[in-house]
Amino acid sequence: MRILVKILSTSILTVVMLCGVVLSSHAQDTMEKVAQEMPVLKGDTWVKMSDDEKISFIWGVGHMISIQEVLGRDNPGLKENNIFVNQVVEAHKTKAMTMSEVSQHVDKFYTDNPDKLDTSVMEVIWTETIVPRLKTTN
Repeated sequence: MRILVKILSTSILTVVMLCGVVLSSHAQDTMEKVAQEMPVLKGDTWVKMSDDEKISFIWGVGHMISIQEVLGRDNPGLKENNIFVNQVVEAHKTKAMTMSEVSQHVDKFYTDNPDKLDTSVMEVIWTETIVPRLKTTN
């Protein structure tokens, strides 16, 4: 009986590990497809976008942050561990910015740094508009 249990346990563990490998491979394929279909927005694309497209991107980021903030209200663990959202909220409370102001900061970064068009827009938003307004960094 013990041998049978051990064989079954080993077999189940093997199946679980194989499933993990298959799922991991599938996840990798999915991430590659997502990267192809929705690449990270960088300066080379940003500088070619219309003002409306830029504002739409910033608006989408704002909605994502709002959703995370709302979810954190009912789940203290989520709020506690969501450093990005917490820092954005802190920066907003310190000095709120309009979407146009955020867009202007990003535009200025790429204008002043034409050699950094491969920098992601989110990194620019973080370094140019969030970090400078954090009380903890001043």
